Amino acid sequence: MFCDNSTTTTISAFSFSDLSSGNYVIKGSVNGYSDINEKINVDSSYSAQNIYTIKSIYSTNRIAIILSWGDKSSGAPKDIDAYLKSNTGNTINYNNKNDTSGDNFSVWAYLDIDDTDYSGPETISVNTSNKQLKDNLTKICFYANIYSAGTWSNTKAVVQYWKNGLLIEKFYAPSNSSSGYKWWNVFQLDQSLNLSNGSGVANAEISSC
Repeated sequence: MFCDNSTTTTISAFSFSDLSSGNYVIKGSVNGYSDINEKINVDSSYSAQNIYTIKSIYSTNRIAIILSWGDKSSGAPKDIDAYLKSNTGNTINYNNKNDTSGDNFSVWAYLDIDDTDYSGPETISVNTSNKQLKDNLTKICFYANIYSAGTWSNTKAVVQYWKNGLLIEKFYAPSNSSSGYKWWNVFQLDQSLNLSNGSGVANAEISSC
């Protein structure tokens, strides 16, 4: 089914209204970037906000970890933070972004922004050709933390794992819900950058890497 009754804002946001029930495909295309091709099913009660991220097809020797979550109207927490922690104790987060001064990518990883006002995305990029990463780091762990009030079951949080411009995996927020359980262990990478899932549940404290 095809329709073109969308409205567009200046921040590349699209909205659709008055859709008939049925299956739809959301497609997006920008020169130099990977295409979006997402299926959704709409019924009479369907109402949702989705964030779609496009990545450069030229992103070689890079891993991109993209955290996004819901907006204010969805009841999501205002602030969720991305954390990348290594076996050496080095942590990339809002307190230690590893600024590359214009994306010279001389560091092993860096955080682009700290979004404190809903939705994200927050992106941590990893330079897979970096000497420090190759020589010293044997394990890398990615976590997300609810910094403000809220629980994971209300976040609508999604973590996308991209490697060399390709979307490899999506991780969805844990369903266990408690105000004291703010941490989500999303995934780990070994020294060869092989991906393995994290615990999949919320925790009261950050686990060791």
